[in-house]
Amino acid sequence: MQDAYLESDITNNRLTRAFTHISIRCNPSALKEVPREVIDRLLATDPEINNLKRQFKELYTRIKWEYKFIKRAPKEIREAYKKLG
Repeated sequence: MQDAYLESDITNNRLTRAFTHISIRCNPSALKEVPREVIDRLLATDPEINNLKRQFKELYTRIKWEYKFIKRAPKEIREAYKKLG
């Protein structure tokens, strides 16, 4: 960064040297995934996601009512269902 700030030539050798000196710290007790409760709260506030969920449920209900099983629905409807999912 200093070389870039000073507008001096940056060579591959200098970049390699800079990146090998950067320390990466790891917290082994940190969570690997976002908890489901947090994701659900975030998604619940998004109106577009709520609209898609509603459309998905409506299509699911319609398919179940008319065809009993998803796999019995016409190909176009199954594809729309899969896309909404």
